[in-house]
Amino acid sequence: INNLTMLDTSKVTDMSDMFSFSQATTLDLSSFDLTNVGNIERMFNKSKITKVYVKSQADANKLRTISTNSTDLVFSVK
Repeated sequence: INNLTMLDTSKVTDMSDMFSFSQATTLDLSSFDLTNVGNIERMFNKSKITKVYVKSQADANKLRTISTNSTDLVFSVK
């Protein structure tokens, strides 16, 4: 899937390992609703992702808590 904007994530509670081993370098998750997501462990584990666009600063903060495996991972509010 190249375009993630069509995904309805409003009821998703677990995104663990979702982008693990991804070869993409940039992700646009600004259409994702992360409100109900509780488990985001290893979401970007061993991926080549360096930049992630998110909807809000709260989403950036939430995802930043699990990005300890990559010091090069940058979250930007779009």
